[in-house]
Amino acid sequence: SQLKNSSLLDRIAFHAVCFEGDYAFAQLRDELAGTLNKIVIASDEDHKNFLKSDVEVLQQFQKTRTSEKRYFLTNLNIRNTTIQNMLLKVVEEPSENTVIIFVVSTMSVVLPTLRSRLQAITLPAIDGDIEKKIEIAKKNLNVSDLERLLYIKKIRDTGNASEKQIADYLAI
Repeated sequence: SQLKNSSLLDRIAFHAVCFEGDYAFAQLRDELAGTLNKIVIASDEDHKNFLKSDVEVLQQFQKTRTSEKRYFLTNLNIRNTTIQNMLLKVVEEPSENTVIIFVVSTMSVVLPTLRSRLQAITLPAIDGDIEKKIEIAKKNLNVSDLERLLYIKKIRDTGNASEKQIADYLAI
């Protein structure tokens, strides 16, 4: 079988999930680009401005009934307990076919009560230079799953720290 791009959406097993990692928002936004039923709030530049009005948008989004899977994606790098408690209520009352995706740089910004109701997925940290190398590796690594795993093992056994980060990403 051919190696496919690693999909973060495929890792979601719950109606509400929190990805921890610096590059998760951009990758999820790209994966959702072809999805019609989605709301993406905030961008990489303004992710610190999650507001009460954004919670209200999510509440309205959840009230709309649909037979198709829908996604709500936002950065949640805030320490505002009022907003997180509002989100807790939304997460506790899921609507059918809706997946709520939060992205944080560190899980420590999420209140323990909210965190306990989310599927938490931590992604390896990478810097910009390594991110470029990963994209090149993904494009050039068109091999069987066995060959890919052997390649990843070799990098983990013999590579430097940057190469090991690439291997960790390719293993996702």
